[in-house]
Amino acid sequence: MGYPVCVSLPLYAVLQFALMSSNNSAPHALAHQYPDGFPPFHAAVRAKIAAPGLKRTTIDDPTASPLNASTASDVSDMGNAAARYPAIARATTDFRCLVPLFSTTLTYPCVAIRPRRLPPAWPRLP
Repeated sequence: MGYPVCVSLPLYAVLQFALMSSNNSAPHALAHQYPDGFPPFHAAVRAKIAAPGLKRTTIDDPTASPLNASTASDVSDMGNAAARYPAIARATTDFRCLVPLFSTTLTYPCVAIRPRRLPPAWPRLP
């Protein structure tokens, strides 16, 4: 991403980086900074996946691993659930990420083309 090593970033900025399709270092950092490390993070992710009933989704790695998989139906359910959180909806539809760093603000463009706003509800697929 271009930010200095060992820099402290606001949590919202790290979450926004994690939700950007072009970044793998932020999810990796979040997973390894989770209290007690990666195993409890993985357990929390599995619980978060199970809570809304996502039965055909697996996330084995916090980055864009080929081991992570989901069905279109589960992705639709995730979109609907995420839309209920304004911070997630904003972070996943922004065209850029603004990060306050020291006495300046860094701007990171998102690689993927994203809609300016989420639809009111993603269609539920069979």
